[in-house]
Amino acid sequence: MIAPTEASRVSTRFEWPLEGLFRDLRVRYGIKMALAGMLGLFWALVLRLEHPNWAVLTVVVMMNSQHVGAISIKVFMRVVGTIIRDRHPARFEFRIFPKQRE
Repeated sequence: MIAPTEASRVSTRFEWPLEGLFRDLRVRYGIKMALAGMLGLFWALVLRLEHPNWAVLTVVVMMNSQHVGAISIKVFMRVVGTIIRDRHPARFEFRIFPKQRE
């Protein structure tokens, strides 16, 4: 009896031409970020926000996390910063150009 060799095996599984491309995590991450950005922009336009382009920037900032808990930490810090800024606006007021005397 003849033993089958590597050359005699026939692949019965169809390989999609771009399958190797989508195995790369950077490509999948880029696709996810693009879809999330478009979805954020869509909802910003539907809700008629004043500056809908900020929704895309928010997606980029939030998706740029290195570990699982990073998003929740960023959300918490943003909420705390917003509350502090609203409670004490004069302390955190930075001016690029000082007020000019008349």
